[in-house]
Amino acid sequence: MLPSNMTASTNMTFIALDDHNRGRSGNLGINHTVDTIVKRLSETAGELRSPLDLVASALRSLRDNDQLSNLQREELCKVGLAQIERMNQSINAMSVFESLRANPLSVRRQSISVSDIRTNIEKAMSPWSLSNHLEILWDVPAPSSVAFVDVELITRLVSGIVSHTIRTANEGDTILLSVRPSENRDSITWSVIDRGEGFTAAEMGRFRKLDQSSSNANASMAFAKCRHLAALHFSSLCIRSRKGMGTEIYFETPHATPKSITQCWLCWRTSELAEADELSKHRRSRLQDSHRSIRMDPPVMAAELRHEQIAPRHAKHATLGVLSLGETASRAMADQFDSYFQSELGYYDFAFRAGSHRWVWVVDADVSETQKKLHHISNLTEAESAQLAIRWTVLSTLDLTQRRTAITLSDLMVRESLDASTPVSVYDSNQVRLGTAPIEPTVIASERLDEDLKRLSERIRRQNSNLREQSNKLRP
Repeated sequence: MLPSNMTASTNMTFIALDDHNRGRSGNLGINHTVDTIVKRLSETAGELRSPLDLVASALRSLRDNDQLSNLQREELCKVGLAQIERMNQSINAMSVFESLRANPLSVRRQSISVSDIRTNIEKAMSPWSLSNHLEILWDVPAPSSVAFVDVELITRLVSGIVSHTIRTANEGDTILLSVRPSENRDSITWSVIDRGEGFTAAEMGRFRKLDQSSSNANASMAFAKCRHLAALHFSSLCIRSRKGMGTEIYFETPHATPKSITQCWLCWRTSELAEADELSKHRRSRLQDSHRSIRMDPPVMAAELRHEQIAPRHAKHATLGVLSLGETASRAMADQFDSYFQSELGYYDFAFRAGSHRWVWVVDADVSETQKKLHHISNLTEAESAQLAIRWTVLSTLDLTQRRTAITLSDLMVRESLDASTPVSVYDSNQVRLGTAPIEPTVIASERLDEDLKRLSERIRRQNSNLREQSNKLRP
């Protein structure tokens, strides 16, 4: 026990130290918030470069090219207005303080063909395509492939990479956009290749420092937003370059299949776990091996940029569940719910639409937190329309460190897709309702079948007679 003459001074010392520690922790929290806001402002400023370049290219094409048709001029004006609206949205998001600290992007991943994605990208980059200074080529050997992406975000990602490439390219250069399946066929690789000056060793070093420390003020922010958009598609942003030879910037997206989505998401989700080092190395080697056929000499320097600003709340676990709507909900209502539902998901969450009225989703939360989130979504949506009738199955916990996790998740997605394909009573405007004439059978199909059988039988008889005649002639 302390002496009585030392108690008061000692207590005052403890209080002073406690106040000092609280002040120090408060200053650290303020500094972290300021660093985050500064980084968000820098990322937004870098993101505005791509739409500004597109608007400038559209205006230059309208000014310098007198051979444009009225339809082409109208298309350029639409693209310019769309890019101005995009900049307005970025500035509005930057003006909200809470958006500066959080992820303001709303992701709606869906299954869409590569050809449709290419059409959307070409439409967004039409001002550059009409320019006579650069040529943009496509290499898409499998345009019918279906990817699991957000169309708007992947268009912004490719446009951002091309915009940076154009700023560093020389007049008359050619830019190649390659979209190829990986060698193991579990993902799609998107590459932007140029024959420009390439990056120096110092520039590649700054890219690597940007990947390791988000507060490095000296690092270049050119690809800060691009790597964030790549992360929203379960991939890192990879750069390979050789000074004087050119640069290749690429990322991956999953196929719209349960196996591909599961593998890409798990590999990206567990990239920071010590237990997943082997899996992460396998992914990096897979990314490198899938580019051996690219028509460019192998670069000497490489950098892989992963977005690490937001850490998962549960590094080794996630919650898995199935959500479905009632049969009385129309397809239009289900589509509206899909947009709202995916907007409510977090950075490390994703939802796979197994059917028009069914979703398999994975959440970065424990079971109790997920149940609260489900009740919140149910209360909001059912208050708008009682026909939705949201239901969900018993939630389960996924151990992300186990190898069987990929099989469990992929198997559930496949089973729910098969269950959703069974006929259900979905009421819409095209369904036969009570009081209308019932659907009656018709004899048209059977009559056509009889005619085809008669025609085939007659053809077989003729062939048999011809064979008999030929065999008789061959006999001695």
